[in-house]
Amino acid sequence: AGRPLVNLSFALNHRFGGIDPAGYRGFNIAVHFLVALLVFAIVRRTLRLPTLAYAHAQASDWLALGVAALWAAHPLNTEAVAYVTQRTELLVGLFFLLALYCSLRYWTTESPYTRARWLLAATISSLAAAASKEVMVSLPVAVLLFDRTFVSGLLRKSLKESRGLYVGLALGWVMLFALNVNAPRSSTAGFHANVSAAAWWFTQAKALCLYLRLAVWPLPQSIHYGFPLFRTAGDAWPWLLAVTLGAFGSLALLKRRSAAGFAAAWVVLILSPTLVVPIASEVMAERRMYLPLMAITGLVVVGGYHVVVRLLSTRDAAAPRLGSIPLQRAGVGAVATLVLGASLTSSQRLTVYADDVSLWRDAIASQPGDALAQYNLGVALTEYGQVD
Repeated sequence: AGRPLVNLSFALNHRFGGIDPAGYRGFNIAVHFLVALLVFAIVRRTLRLPTLAYAHAQASDWLALGVAALWAAHPLNTEAVAYVTQRTELLVGLFFLLALYCSLRYWTTESPYTRARWLLAATISSLAAAASKEVMVSLPVAVLLFDRTFVSGLLRKSLKESRGLYVGLALGWVMLFALNVNAPRSSTAGFHANVSAAAWWFTQAKALCLYLRLAVWPLPQSIHYGFPLFRTAGDAWPWLLAVTLGAFGSLALLKRRSAAGFAAAWVVLILSPTLVVPIASEVMAERRMYLPLMAITGLVVVGGYHVVVRLLSTRDAAAPRLGSIPLQRAGVGAVATLVLGASLTSSQRLTVYADDVSLWRDAIASQPGDALAQYNLGVALTEYGQVD
């Protein structure tokens, strides 16, 4: 309820394949592949925009491929792809990025007729995202920040020159409201669930730090995170301090139209629905990083490439310039190593999905105090006849 496009995809899976997992998993993998293609296309076109082309245009193909490959293979995405019902995250990710890609084409197209077509495509993508999952609520704002950072330079200019585009994207909010007001899912989240706003926000400071740590070092992972809520700021002060310092730094970078500032804003914007509104059953979930992870991998690959060039140029005036063939080859080798490591880690992670017993035993191994994991393991063992 509230996610009709996802439910339609399940209905079609069931119509043509019953409850055979192959069709469901095949669909998830196909969508994940399409999202990876969009990641490639968006990064490639972004690096060719006038604001970035002077430094990255020559290497844009390789950098975009590196970002897409590292993102697609990252272990943090295994839950969204392997856990069948989390295709909600896959589909909202597909249409979220499709709306951004259509917006990018809208900004870089001169023909009024072609611009109108891209505007229509962006609007349809926004509506489809709203029919997939509530996380799309940040879509218009994320596109606006992208526009301001990489295209127009000013929020006022963005809104003035692309007014029609933002009206179209905002129609997704209308659909989202219509699908969720007084709907069954509306009771699963909110401040009515005996969770105070302060306790939830204190705890989400820790969750945000853990998300970032998992993006950099995805071990150990878990199907469920059940750590207790922080009731006071004193209990959560290390996490609050880290988030506060990060927020000030990110805002300063964003004000300067820095790509790093936009990446930080992208992560927080997409996570913001669950960072702000309590979902008592899940303090955090790896699948929520499906879209935010794109910005982090982009920062690692493109930022790392840029830093290496800067270091080389300060040491040697004859150092390879940005986009040179030797440097591209070295960069490809470094990213390929990261992708291989991510792939092997993802492959190992997927083994815990063999059955529900191994899944919940894995969760308890890293979080023995998680009551929900203990309960679900008990249910699974009972169903397998292992009552003792």
